[in-house]
Amino acid sequence: MRRSGPKIDAVHKLAKEFKAELVPFDQLFAAALKTQSVTEQVSEVVHLEDQGHAMMAKLWIKSVLGSPLR
Repeated sequence: MRRSGPKIDAVHKLAKEFKAELVPFDQLFAAALKTQSVTEQVSEVVHLEDQGHAMMAKLWIKSVLGSPLR
C-alpha cells in the first residue's frame, strides 16, 4: 500500500503521463519505517544517512536497470 499525499500523487501522475520509469522511493521508505527508526534513515529531518542513500541506490538500480545490487 502506497502512502498518499499531494506531492507523491503528483509524482506518480507525471510518471504515468510521460511514461517515465518511476522509482518508488516513497514506498521504500514507508516499508522501511515499519522496521527501522527514522533516525536510521535520515538526520536533520531532511538529509539521508548512509543507510538511506544505500537503500535508494539499490532501488534505483533495480528499478531502472532491472537487476538487484548485492
